[in-house]
Amino acid sequence: IMHGNITRHFTWREALRSQTAFDKGLDNTPGPEAEKAIRQTAEGMEFVRSLLGVIIDVTSWFRSPLVNEAVGGSPTSDHITGWAVDFKARGLSAHIAARRIIKSPIMFDQLIWYPAQDRLHISFAPGDRREVMTKPKGQPGYLPGLVLCT
Repeated sequence: IMHGNITRHFTWREALRSQTAFDKGLDNTPGPEAEKAIRQTAEGMEFVRSLLGVIIDVTSWFRSPLVNEAVGGSPTSDHITGWAVDFKARGLSAHIAARRIIKSPIMFDQLIWYPAQDRLHISFAPGDRREVMTKPKGQPGYLPGLVLCT
């Protein structure tokens, strides 16, 4: 089941790829609920790709609990359930991509900007809070909104 494309532009390979899982020999196979969430998240990512008009480079998507722990992810991370994607919008800064997503009607639960890595985290978990945060480099915690950090 989990081979080839999930949607037109997103594949099972990129949804399940994890260098950490590969290096440490950890299973990164989603269960039925996570598989369903990954499919819905891929649909959400199609809207993001269409809005931004560029190729999306996925840096992290599904993480089994063991893989999430190995990468130091939050124990409550939406990556574990398949709802979250970390990505870069090819040729666009993450800040500009974030501003476009926020202004759009796309429903998301959480959008986090990581300026240090120039990447975004988006979650399509049920809730549709449209919560936006910034993770400042070298600081613990998150700031509300898109915050230009010096």
